[in-house]
Amino acid sequence: MALEKKLFNFDVPWEHNIAFSQGVSIKGGRLILLSGQASLDDHCNVIGVGDMDLQVKTSLEAVRRGLEIAGATVADIVKMNVYTTDMRAFHKTQPIREEFFSRPFPAQTVMEVSRLAMRDFLVELEVTAVVDA
Repeated sequence: MALEKKLFNFDVPWEHNIAFSQGVSIKGGRLILLSGQASLDDHCNVIGVGDMDLQVKTSLEAVRRGLEIAGATVADIVKMNVYTTDMRAFHKTQPIREEFFSRPFPAQTVMEVSRLAMRDFLVELEVTAVVDA
């Protein structure tokens, strides 16, 4: 069975200013679940302490790497959960995310939390992707 993926919005005016879709419908594919990715170097040191832009960029690149290992690409992402310790700073990173993703954007949920796995993490990204079975 061929993969059928339909991302959708509710067609309201404010949706043109966001970098995510409201939902996704998937039929016939292989599901890839990527654990939370954060801004770490190869020695488990935080990259960009105090710098939300750099942490978002580095975390997105970690997402890209993880998906490639699983045989997927960024275009295969259907859902992203974002955990951040600073919602205001995260919202300013929309241009970075718009460069990383293309329309139609994946569905997304953003949550502000009091702390992430490492004290200096500002953001962690968890994604779900679907590829042909």
